[in-house]
Amino acid sequence: MARMVQSGQRTLWLPATTPAVADRPQRAMEWMAAAIALLAAAAAIWQAAEARRANRSAGSHEIAAAAAQERVAAALEWQAQIAERAARPIVPWVFEALGPPNMDQLWSVTNATGEDVTAVDLFTPEGYYEKWIKFQKFPVDVDSGGVVEFMFIRRLGSPPSRMVTVHWTAGDGHTRRRFSHRVA
Repeated sequence: MARMVQSGQRTLWLPATTPAVADRPQRAMEWMAAAIALLAAAAAIWQAAEARRANRSAGSHEIAAAAAQERVAAALEWQAQIAERAARPIVPWVFEALGPPNMDQLWSVTNATGEDVTAVDLFTPEGYYEKWIKFQKFPVDVDSGGVVEFMFIRRLGSPPSRMVTVHWTAGDGHTRRRFSHRVA
């Protein structure tokens, strides 16, 4: 339906406005608001998913960083142990007196080479038939941490100290080594 509107000397025929036509701008705004809300919801869901993924990724990075720090600490500790061992003089055989020095004195010699050794002999500069040092039967095989013994005969005329040398074959079976120690 058209309506007639008179304006001065002219008559205009305008289409009739119905409620449906009048609400079109309002509905368009509602549809745009709904579309914007839908886009905002999609963006929020996407951000939440990204945040979860980043959180998981950060957690795995933290775990990896902690593991790396543990490896670094272990390596530093290992290096400190190596440096400590390198700073100490190498003592492959440890001599220990098992009695007082005013009587015949039993001595133990402990294998501190870190390996099982074979053909272990004890000598003095005079050899096997030393008057003041009595050895057990040699050569013997000694495990790592194992012990061999000898007796230092103490008499009025005995010397205050003697040099004892340990000869042994290393764990590879070929290398012959020696270590000397003064017993007093």
